Amino acid sequence: MSHGVYLAACGYSYHGPAGRLGFAPKISPDNFAAAFTVAAGWGSYRQTRRTHQQVSSIDLRYGTLTLRSFSTELPKSCRSVEVSLLRHGSHLRVVDGRLSTDGDQVVVTFDRAVELVAGDELSLVYVTS
Repeated sequence: MSHGVYLAACGYSYHGPAGRLGFAPKISPDNFAAAFTVAAGWGSYRQTRRTHQQVSSIDLRYGTLTLRSFSTELPKSCRSVEVSLLRHGSHLRVVDGRLSTDGDQVVVTFDRAVELVAGDELSLVYVTS
């Protein structure tokens, strides 16, 4: 049962076949970090908030992860997001996607599936109003 409490506190959601991953931390959302597992790997998620910005980072430590969308809760309305993929600490590419909302969640749907391998970090920088 403790695993269920951990997932709820992280606001963790994952659907492997659909390529959806999301976090909506309930504890310390301004400075949050947690481990996560997916079907073919595991890693860590970090989230930091400033006045008009939230940075969300997915750091895959083992295995692979295919993402088609990522969702999170933001403190205020989101105006834009910049998504970057880093491979072993080096900038690999900017990832294109579109923003939408689903209840309290802001969803970034990527134009092409993002394939992460161990050592990759996906960084999402949200600008809020």
